Amino acid sequence: MNLSNETDPEHSVQMLNQYSVDGVIVASSTLPPAFSKAFRDKRIPVVNTFGRYSSAPEVHVVGIDNAEAGRMAARELVERGYEDVAFLGGPEAATSTQDRLKGFLEELAKHPDVSVSYSFAAQYSFQAGRSEMQRLAKTTLARGIFLR
Repeated sequence: MNLSNETDPEHSVQMLNQYSVDGVIVASSTLPPAFSKAFRDKRIPVVNTFGRYSSAPEVHVVGIDNAEAGRMAARELVERGYEDVAFLGGPEAATSTQDRLKGFLEELAKHPDVSVSYSFAAQYSFQAGRSEMQRLAKTTLARGIFLR
């Protein structure tokens, strides 16, 4: 059921009750607290996929630990012997990008011999990432540094 244009939590609960649902899986990075509270008050179990953990109100969340993903990426680069590494993230203001960069930098702080830089794409899209990577490649080649 698509509730993307729905703004009233109580109306959403009424619609779901008409279909006698056993639970709700919300496929969104955000779930307004009023919605999760309305579902919980009517004893409709909720799982928020792609979401961020929140303790109020309590809902089950299936998501990713972005900081750990950043640490894992950094560890892999270090284990492969890279001495000059870079982080290319999505929009700088996005919390997922901030969390990934935080983990990346935390892990690389343990390796002071590794040079680190970072950059951000304008948005989360293939084209934006490609454009930023091309810009970085040109800048790197202009400085006489070759990517391996």
